[in-house]
Amino acid sequence: MRTERESRHGKAAACPAINTVTRGGDPDRVASATPAIQSEQRDAYSLAEFATRHSISKSHLFDLMRSGLGPRVIKAGRRSLISAEAAADWRKQMEVAR
Repeated sequence: MRTERESRHGKAAACPAINTVTRGGDPDRVASATPAIQSEQRDAYSLAEFATRHSISKSHLFDLMRSGLGPRVIKAGRRSLISAEAAADWRKQMEVAR
C-alpha cells in the first residue's frame, strides 16, 4: 500500500502545508513562482526583479512610483527597466527619508 506521502506514480508528493509542486517528480527540486536571484551584479532589472530583490511587492513599487518616491525608470521599447545605479540611488534616498 502507498503511504500518504506517495502520489499515484509512487513519488513523494509535495508538502500540502506549503503548497509546492516538484519539478519532474524529483522531490529535491521544488518549483518556484519567481526565478532564482543571481548573486551577480546586473546593469538593469525589470520591475518584477527589482521588487523581488528589494523585498517589496510590485504593487507597492507601483505605488511608490506613482507618488514620486520610486526609482528612476528606463524605457526600452515597451519594457521598463531600473538601472543598478538608479537602484543604488533609490536605496540611499529611502535611507535618508526615514
